[in-house]
Amino acid sequence: MKKWARDANVHVRRLTSEGLRPRLPWAKKLDIFIDDPEPVLEVLEFLKADNSSFVKKSVANNMNDILKDNYGVAMPILQRWAGLRNPHTNWIIKHALRNRVKQSDREAVKIIQRCG
Repeated sequence: MKKWARDANVHVRRLTSEGLRPRLPWAKKLDIFIDDPEPVLEVLEFLKADNSSFVKKSVANNMNDILKDNYGVAMPILQRWAGLRNPHTNWIIKHALRNRVKQSDREAVKIIQRCG
């Protein structure tokens, strides 16, 4: 998956994110990645600044999934990504945190504010 995350084809890159999503709405939960999201996060690191909206949306949805079960793992990563000041990464962060913001999560709001 790490190799695919660097593929020139946008569909292959999106597949890496979608294929590792722990809570796909149309598939069985992937408990292995709910219990340990680290393998997923390693792949998402390669995709965090992708310029394709197709890939960015998948990465954001994947991070949103991870937040539901592993908030304490995902939030520091999003915080670190916010420091990159990359417009593609910032879009991912904002979309990933959308549900947390709706729930009035102050930490999520602060991260989004850092994104500009």
